[in-house]
Amino acid sequence: MARLTSKQKKINETIIETLQAAGWQTTDRGRMFLVADLTYDRGKMSLYVGYRYRASAIGLTLTDAKTDKAVRFSIELDDRLEELLRVIVAWQAKVTSENFREMMEDVVHVCPETYVIQGAEGEKRTKVEPSRPAAEA
Repeated sequence: MARLTSKQKKINETIIETLQAAGWQTTDRGRMFLVADLTYDRGKMSLYVGYRYRASAIGLTLTDAKTDKAVRFSIELDDRLEELLRVIVAWQAKVTSENFREMMEDVVHVCPETYVIQGAEGEKRTKVEPSRPAAEA
């Protein structure tokens, strides 16, 4: 495990504990490096969450099993980690390629600094803007 600050360790542990309790599996990378790196596969859609401690962000990837198309997001963390994880867990069993934008609306209302990542190396970041008011979230 890389040298994490006490705050980073707490974030890492919270992500792992929360998602494992919701049925997520730790990846080989997560086991090897003792970092929050988890997947949730429900057949039609698989979800991946990885903690990017240097950027203080969570990487979220949604992959459609039928087409193998994926969309990647970077979610910059603030002090609402538990709320963000609740949103992810609430959507894990129902997110599809047709409704993932609704999920991301909920994510953006919790963590406004959310970006779509494009390019093999993540060279393009586009901010996700909400299309509905937070009161409807």
